[in-house]
Amino acid sequence: MTRLTDDEFDAELSKINDLVGQCLPILITEIAKLYAVERGIRDREDFNKLLAELDDLDARTNGIPPLPETFSQEAKEALAKLWGEYIRLHIVDQKTKGPDIRKTLALIEEILARTPLDAEVS
Repeated sequence: MTRLTDDEFDAELSKINDLVGQCLPILITEIAKLYAVERGIRDREDFNKLLAELDDLDARTNGIPPLPETFSQEAKEALAKLWGEYIRLHIVDQKTKGPDIRKTLALIEEILARTPLDAEVS
């Protein structure tokens, strides 16, 4: 196994972070779709507002909203899984340990594998 130079390692981390940047909007869109179904949102404008609200949560620490009791158990479980993925998907840097990088890569692979190539992400 060849050891990477610092520049090569930084380039690889940059690639991973680009993938993280691709996955976060996918997760937010999946989350918004579940919320929309449970809330009966069908209008595109209302969906876009919901999407913007959820996307703004990224700026807050622990911004995950509580799940309304009216949501089905299936929706609660699906949302918990997606929010868990969203929280675990983080930017990697020089200080990130190898196992954490591998976990991030595995999560990226899982998210991208279930997302159609032609998926529309706003």
